[in-house]
Parts: sequence; structure tokens; C-alpha cells
Amino acid sequence: MSLIKTDFAVWLNSDTVVPEYWLERLLAPFEKEPKLATATPFTNSGVIFSYPNFGKDNELEFSLQEVDRAFQKIEPTDNQLEETYSGTGFCMAINMKCWKDVGELDIEAFGKGYGEENDWCMRATQKGWKHKLVNNLFVHHFHGGSFLSEEKRALSNRNRQILISRYPKVMLEEVPSFFEQDPWRPFRQLASLLLSNKDLTLFIDLSSQKNDVSGALDYSKREIQNLENSGERVITVTFERFSDQWSISPISVDKNCSIKLKSFSEIKWLFYFLEVKKVIINNLAFLKNPESVITTICRLKQEKDFRLEYRWHDYLALCPSFFLLTSENRPCQFIDTAYCQSCLPKNTNRTILREDIVQWRFVYSRLFSMVDNVRFFSEYSLKITIKVYPQIVGKYSVVEHLPLIRNEDLTYQLPKIQKDKQINIGFIGNFCPVKGSDYFNKVSIKIKKYYPNCNFFILGITDGSQEKDIVYLGKYDRSNLGQKLTDHAIHLVIYPSQCNETFSYAAQELMLLGVPFVVFPCGAPAERIKKYQYKLAEVAEAVDEESLLRATLKLIEKVIRISASPSAHYRSL
Repeated sequence: MSLIKTDFAVWLNSDTVVPEYWLERLLAPFEKEPKLATATPFTNSGVIFSYPNFGKDNELEFSLQEVDRAFQKIEPTDNQLEETYSGTGFCMAINMKCWKDVGELDIEAFGKGYGEENDWCMRATQKGWKHKLVNNLFVHHFHGGSFLSEEKRALSNRNRQILISRYPKVMLEEVPSFFEQDPWRPFRQLASLLLSNKDLTLFIDLSSQKNDVSGALDYSKREIQNLENSGERVITVTFERFSDQWSISPISVDKNCSIKLKSFSEIKWLFYFLEVKKVIINNLAFLKNPESVITTICRLKQEKDFRLEYRWHDYLALCPSFFLLTSENRPCQFIDTAYCQSCLPKNTNRTILREDIVQWRFVYSRLFSMVDNVRFFSEYSLKITIKVYPQIVGKYSVVEHLPLIRNEDLTYQLPKIQKDKQINIGFIGNFCPVKGSDYFNKVSIKIKKYYPNCNFFILGITDGSQEKDIVYLGKYDRSNLGQKLTDHAIHLVIYPSQCNETFSYAAQELMLLGVPFVVFPCGAPAERIKKYQYKLAEVAEAVDEESLLRATLKLIEKVIRISASPSAHYRSL
């Protein structure tokens, strides 16, 4: 530093790589602030200057040029927001007027280094000088290149105590407050959004809760991974259940970044400064106001050139009772406007309180007139839907979900039935009325009249409404489903979902495991059994108690015959 003759100096670690035009941007803040002591850019490893995770060492997952191009687009604010208590020496520009005013580093106290620039910056602050972030510059720092980790840790701990003793208010109050407030979060969030601007897909979905376990959630994760594997970058646009609270997250760049929106309509700004290539409406169920979302998307579709896709996970577009259950809690396939208009006001299965089916379908009709593709997961869903929305003809695809269960977890072994004919029957999934819990309870009582040694079990989430003799085995987990069914000697499963299932991972997994099971004739499970000619299953003739009982008794007889002759145990996949 004693050799410097210019107005400014730059400290640059040997373990850094700089982008083009880095020096111009690094020195630019000094032109507007005469009392500016230092300027420091963003980096992947630079404590408070770290991106994407604040205060951490981050591995750089994208090229330096790509990350820096995103930061280049951020406009410097020229206000106190960018000020800080200290620069950081990996890449720090220094005003030589300040250097001469403050003096050199305290070599005697800090020795080989680490913390010596913080000490100098805090001395400068005491003399009225300022320190600033350069928010439109990113420098790659191969952290750990200056010191070995053990040496770094020892120097850090030792020299931190020196800083605390000299500047207790700064170190014990201002620094913790800075970390708590994280004032530069908006810059990092904006950079993450800008960095997502490459084959960008907006993925509209229900936000997941901490303990959520569902096939729909697993599908979302896999679909996003598939998009990323194909080179696309994804920004999720998610809503909280039964609300209009929205967040966006550029998860392909920074999974920890989440930006709250005042309303869904604010996503229009993404289309104005990003090149959105595709919008996927994955889920609108449990949303407080889906009509406003559809209106916004349709308006943007008219203004901008992007591909629009819709995923048919439920029947919300057909009816606010999105499982297509009537007010009598029965599966509905009428799709008749007059019938629907009389059913809706008294239908307690609605996930959203709407009563005008004509207006409801008018909103969705506009969406489907603009959509580029509607993806169904079963032919059953398609056949019902196309009656109401013929405009999707030529714009749909039917793609079954790939299995989520791993090959190594296909471990089920059909147990033998002993002479006392003790038979164990299971229920898997959510034990609730829409999934057939009432039918299971009633049929379990009647089956005991035919097979007194019959036992009943639940493997899933229960609402506590099971009969007292039914044993609860814990939550449904596909990774150990086969093993649990084997361990508890489950001979067959009753899967009495009365929903018009658009797909069923549970049915798919039972078939892959080779488990005998019974279903109602509505929805994708019955379609799947017939499509793959799965002979270890029975489809009830109708959605009622007696039909389910007959189908179960028929399957029990089949299982008894198979169990008596193990070689006859076959799997039809």
C-alpha cells in the first residue's frame, strides 16, 4: 500500500476470478460519495457479501459470467441501503485519501491477517468515512485459498476477540443486528430472479407444508426436476391453502429464496423483465379465488408469447366439489348444468363456496380456449372432461404418473392362510369419508359374519373414525409399504375411494407389489385394473355397501385358493 500513487487501490485475493468490466463497477460508487472509504462486491463466499446464502460459503453452480450478468442489471440505489459496517478484503476498493487519513493496517496486532481489514474499516468509520456494497458486481471467490481451514479458524477466533475488545458496540450490537435484518436480501432475490431468465417456466402450485406427504407433492417435485434436467429454469408461484397469499421462488437458482407477493396479479412484472417461455398451472385446488388467477393468466397470454399448460390433478375446473362428489356424498358423472345448479348450494364437499356452475365453467372455458396442452393422468378423467370442454380436443395428452415406489421396495409376500382361516384385511391411504372410510367400517362388520377370524388394519392417516376392532398401523409410506403389509400378514386390501380419482399412486403401488385389492368402479383405479388385466383385484359393480361386500368376499375366496397353492400366486402388472 505504501507504493500506491493512484487515487484508489484494490485488494484482490489470489483465490478470486473477476468478470469483464469489474473494475469500472467497483470504482463507480466513489464518484458520488466523497467520504466513501471502501467498496466491496457480491461474491459466493464473503460473509455479509455472500450470494445466494447470506453469511455462508456457497458453491458457484452457474458460470461467473452468467451470475455477473444478472447482477449487472441491478441498478445501484445511491442510498443508505447499501452501506455497511465494513468491507471485506477478498475484493475491496480503497479510497487512498481515507488510507492516508486513517493510517495503515495494524500489523502488530493482527499478524498474518484475518480481521485486519475489518479493524481498518471500523477505524475509518470512527473518522466519518463510509463503506458500501457494490450491488451490480459479482466476483467468484474460491474460499479457503488464502489460508488452510484450521489456520483460518484459529486466526478468526483470535482476531475476533481483538475486534470485540476494540469495538464492542459494533461487534456485539451492530453486526448481529445487520445479520438479523439482512438489508441486502432484495438485491440477492432480484439477482436470483434475473439468473432464472433462461428457458424460464413458471410453475403455479399449492405451497407444501412442513409435514406434507402426498402423491401430488411428489409429482410436483419430480416434474420440476424433469424440467430442470431438460435445461429449463423454474420459478414456482405458490399459494397458501385457503388463501390468496402468494410467493415466488426461483428454485432452480436458489431454493431458499422466497418472495412474498401482495397479490397474484404482481406476477405480471416477471413477464416485463424476464422472458417467460412456459406457464404450467399444476394446482389451483384450495385456492380462495382461482377466478382472479385465471383472468390474470389469460390476459398475460394475450399480451405475451408463452406456452400455457394445465395439469388435471382434480376436477376443480368441472365443479367446486373437486372430487366430483354430489351433495349426497356420491360419485357424480352427470355434468348436467341443471343438476349441478341444484346440487352446488347444498354440497358440503365444495373446497370453495361457489353456487353458479355456469359462471364457474365460463371462467375455465376461457382458460381452455387459450391453453396449449391439458395433461390428463387417466382416460377416465379425459372422457368426463371433454363433454364439458370440447375446445381441448387436439390439445390434450394422457400421461400416467411414473411409479414413485423404488424397485428395491417391491417386497410384498402374500401370506398363507392357516386352517383357522384367519384373514387380515387392510386399508391404505387417508382414512376419511371421501376415501371410503364409512364403507370400510360397515363392510368390516359384515365380513366377520362370514369369516369370524378376520382382522382389519389401517395403514395411513386416520381421522379416528374407525371401528374399535380396527388396528391402526401408522402412516402410509411407500418405501416400506410392501414390508409392512408382509410383516402384518395382510392378505388383501380394500381401497374404497368413492372419489373419481384422476390417478391413484396407491392402486399403482398395490399392483406393482402384487397385493390383492378391491375398488369401486369409479375413477382411475378401476380403469387401471382393467387396462392392465390385473387378476389379483376385484372391481365392485356399484358404489354401495353391498357391492363392495360381494366383491371383497369374492376376492377372499380367490386369495384362499391362491394361498393354498403358492405356485398359483402370480402378479399381473
